[in-house]
Amino acid sequence: MPWQLISQIALSEQWQLTPPISGEIFRIKHSPIFNPKKEYLKAVISPAFIDDGINLLKPTRLSYRDAHEVFTFYFPQGIAQQQLAFKRLDATYIEWNIEAEIFYPARGEEDFANYLITRFGELMPLFNEISLQGLEVSVTNNFPEIRKSNEDYDTSTTPVAVLLERTNRVTASIYNSGSADVTVGFLNLAGDAVDSPLAVIKPRGIYELPAGFANELYAVSETPSEVTVTDFTRIGS
Repeated sequence: MPWQLISQIALSEQWQLTPPISGEIFRIKHSPIFNPKKEYLKAVISPAFIDDGINLLKPTRLSYRDAHEVFTFYFPQGIAQQQLAFKRLDATYIEWNIEAEIFYPARGEEDFANYLITRFGELMPLFNEISLQGLEVSVTNNFPEIRKSNEDYDTSTTPVAVLLERTNRVTASIYNSGSADVTVGFLNLAGDAVDSPLAVIKPRGIYELPAGFANELYAVSETPSEVTVTDFTRIGS
């Protein structure tokens, strides 16, 4: 399965954070320890973000075990610097090292389609499948009509507009189908760089824009990559 290493961490009594991530499925692998007295090792793992301090979204108990352990954490929309936080809770002197990994689907486009159905199914009840070939589809339900459009973009060091300004936008998602990190944000005044980044999207990662996001959005990457942008807009507004 396509697991990618995020961090190697020696757990301690101080909070430790991974680099920014983009995903929802994580695996913790424990290095072997010497524990002849069978001491109980315990820690906490939580999705987190930083503003004026560490903000924990869902603190969860983490215990030492021989088997790998998988966690699913959902980051709410609008949180740009998504990270995992770790803190050790026991008072033993046993060295406890872990590896934190993130899951990226092997069949990115197919799993991305399934992801969109799960996340936005209420917006498109007539969909059985989602095409990622740039098609536009209109759907209706008891709410205003919603149009879904997909567009593919190549990214590089030159900013490329991946979302236009739309006041009727319901939501949007950006899927990094390439092999390099992609930064999304606003264009600077000179028009030659992305300023105030909203997110750094890892390969095979997905970033959801906040509901009602209406602004233009640009993407850059240090090496060539590709993104698929799915835009949901209200029809007739």
